[in-house]
Amino acid sequence: MPEPIKIAYILDTIMTPSAGTEKQLLYLLNGLDRDKVSPYLICLYQSEWMKSQTFDFPVYYLNLRSLFSSDFYNAYQLFKNLHKQQNFDIIQTFFKDGNIFGTVAGHFLKINRIISSRRNIGYWHDNLQIRILRFLQKWTTHYLSNSQAAVDKTIEIEGAKSDKFKIIYNGLDLKRFQELDRTTRDIQREQWNCTPDDIIIGVVANLRPVKRLHTIVEAAKELVPKHYNLKFIFIGEGPDRVSLENLISSYDLSDNLRLPGSSQDIPAILSGFDIAVLPSLNESFSNALIEYMASQLPVIATKVGGNSEAIAHDENGLLYELEDENGLTESLQIILDNKEKAQTLADNAKEKAFAEYSIEKMILNNELFYNSMV
Repeated sequence: MPEPIKIAYILDTIMTPSAGTEKQLLYLLNGLDRDKVSPYLICLYQSEWMKSQTFDFPVYYLNLRSLFSSDFYNAYQLFKNLHKQQNFDIIQTFFKDGNIFGTVAGHFLKINRIISSRRNIGYWHDNLQIRILRFLQKWTTHYLSNSQAAVDKTIEIEGAKSDKFKIIYNGLDLKRFQELDRTTRDIQREQWNCTPDDIIIGVVANLRPVKRLHTIVEAAKELVPKHYNLKFIFIGEGPDRVSLENLISSYDLSDNLRLPGSSQDIPAILSGFDIAVLPSLNESFSNALIEYMASQLPVIATKVGGNSEAIAHDENGLLYELEDENGLTESLQIILDNKEKAQTLADNAKEKAFAEYSIEKMILNNELFYNSMV
């Protein structure tokens, strides 16, 4: 039997296991077949969450908080010594600093298989970072993305070559979505002080401007007078909480819109929803979106990024244009007016999620990709 492929996964750090890329990476590291792949997690620095954890794979910290500091050389030496011990076959990098540090270190250590991840639309990159990433193309052997939208954006902004890209979609722990029942739904709705007759429209998202959650409040202002039993639930935390609460209060909608905070048990949360929405400004490939689908919910989302790769409009969900100010309200009205259509969309969404977005499929596709490289 051949030796397992040794891979150094380099990233800034893991602040929380519930964020999109972090969740997928942890699924991957925990699920890889150790007879095929030996994973090593290399973090530029340690987070509070990581201090409290134990892992089933080796974890190392390079004590590098800023790329543009004297610590860069020391971090490079630490990684150089680790490579001498382990002789990595592949480097796979994530996030802004991880992508830059890992690619530079891999090149100078002559690790000739360097995968740079592109898992979002790149809205946080400034001009300096883009110039650096453009320069690092020649040292990057492959790019790994979770959507065609992320591929297209990377090619547009960084000028990367299309033949270097591989797309592997996110995966879900689908067993958690199979174990839910009516009791879970009833308990969840009671926690929100909602009755069995209430229609709950929900969103799971960080409360940040990019998620455009104010548009849900605007839709509620139009819909609540027509549907007395509508309730809107925002699951998540973030800097927009106060502004959202103020907007809700200004429209006198406090009885209909609730912000109960974040939750780790997303399948249980989604069991309490009747309709799920994703009004984001951009998405590469949203974990929340495919979780909605696996929960057999009628889904409404903006037609941005990778959303249209998961949702086929009017087949397994509804999409609306970002510029359409009434798109969310009108889409919700369609679902509220047609229960049969809503059920068909929900059934089709679940079918696609269970066919295409399992953890097992995501892990297998990564293993096959690594094997093709070596």
